[in-house]
Amino acid sequence: MYDKKDGKGFLVKCLICHKTKTKFNKKGEIELLTITNNSGYNAKRHIRAIHPTHPTEFNSAWQRRNQEPSEEILSSNPDQTGLSSSTTRRVKKANQPSIKNHMDSSWKYKQIRTQEDLDKAILNHLIADLVPFSEVDKEAFKNLIGGLCGPLVIRGRPFMVELLMKTYNKSKVDLILELDKADFVSTTADCLTSRHRSFLGMTVHWMGQDLARRSACLGVRRVYGSHTYNVVGKAISDVHTEFKISSKVNCTITDNGSNFLKAFDMFKRPSSLEKKPAAYEDVSHDEDEEDDFVFIDIDEILNCGLEEVDLGDADHDLCLEDHIYLPPHMSCTCHSLNLVATTDVKNIDSVRFQKLKSSVDAKLTAVWNKQSRSSLTSDFIKATMGELFVIHNATRWNSYYDALEFLREYTKIMKPLTEALDVFQNEKNMSAGCVLPVLTIFMEKIAEFKEDRNINHRTPLVNCLSDGIEKRFQSFFLNGDLRLASLGDPRFKLSWLTKEKKPEYVKLLEKEVMKTRSNL
Repeated sequence: MYDKKDGKGFLVKCLICHKTKTKFNKKGEIELLTITNNSGYNAKRHIRAIHPTHPTEFNSAWQRRNQEPSEEILSSNPDQTGLSSSTTRRVKKANQPSIKNHMDSSWKYKQIRTQEDLDKAILNHLIADLVPFSEVDKEAFKNLIGGLCGPLVIRGRPFMVELLMKTYNKSKVDLILELDKADFVSTTADCLTSRHRSFLGMTVHWMGQDLARRSACLGVRRVYGSHTYNVVGKAISDVHTEFKISSKVNCTITDNGSNFLKAFDMFKRPSSLEKKPAAYEDVSHDEDEEDDFVFIDIDEILNCGLEEVDLGDADHDLCLEDHIYLPPHMSCTCHSLNLVATTDVKNIDSVRFQKLKSSVDAKLTAVWNKQSRSSLTSDFIKATMGELFVIHNATRWNSYYDALEFLREYTKIMKPLTEALDVFQNEKNMSAGCVLPVLTIFMEKIAEFKEDRNINHRTPLVNCLSDGIEKRFQSFFLNGDLRLASLGDPRFKLSWLTKEKKPEYVKLLEKEVMKTRSNL
């Protein structure tokens, strides 16, 4: 720091700019900033423009400038500044810079200071990495955590199990309260097998008070026995009841498994528009309470009891099925497209097409098997190609011209399908309004392939994709909710429709608006 203007201002050096290397101006002099005694505007402007991540540190240092005593005299350099040593001032000796100055403005990880923080951090480690609870009793784990956290106590396995149950129960209660605020929700369900055990996983999705999409996992429940329709239906119904959303679920999305399709067909809730049996016509209830009661004929109960004595538990389960009601069902668009690309293509009735496809599959499978079974082969591929599992390598099949031609055409035709899958699998931007527009664009691209004369083997595959989309998604284009969702999506509106279909959809939208107004 150098004095100038008879004590009215200073020439200062920015420590951040000169931290690694001293900077000089065009004249060969050290780059300095001019500031006055009472105003640091030039320095503040420099910090905002050159070092935007350090304004807080500068403001704190500027406020402390008059409170700290001077400890060292820094002499000016007459050769560079033209000022004599008599014009120096006493300034505070610079302390060793904090380590924070050499790191990001904020700490990446939260420091553990209390016993509660340590318990939560260990539990999060066990949950996130699927580590068994016995990990906390290992000496190596205790030495690591004990050396980092000092006097804090490392809890044992029983405590962590109890803490997990308390955390789960609290999270469950919070989720139920959050779902209680939502008017409508949708759920997904899927069965999976891991380590010779079967599970049912379910998620829930809803719109928050701020109109932001929210998602949560309802649970991964153990499923015993075969995944029959009644077992799956009861498990889904129990989860809906447990989280108190049975009356709020507008649809449940699953794959196209026969057990799911039959479960939602057998246990679908009767429509309120259907005429009730004569035995119930004299019973009057409020419309809001219709979904809270299940009416069962007394004769069915008595007959069920008699059959149970004679036939056993199988018929008893049939009686319990009368108490299961499931929401409307919707097939997963990603799974349906996957079936088009696999099952439908596999069933193409064309000898030439299947012969070419089998030949290509055999060659690709041979390469993959050789790579996975031989370390020498994988090392050679890695060294030669730079990565493993390289499929598009024409030099390996250059003597099979037809197979290569088929492979290029196959990937070209399948590219729109993979792009549609990428849209449907997007976690943030995917919505019900995307389904019909994306399928429409996909069908238009498939129709273009039919007119492409450069594709020699196009007919079986293109016809298969076109027929598969029509067969598996025809009901989607007749679904009023999906049509309205696409019209209401500001990204699509009517842009994806042809001129012939626009009047039909406009009329549907007008009808829905009038219906909504009448219900207000």
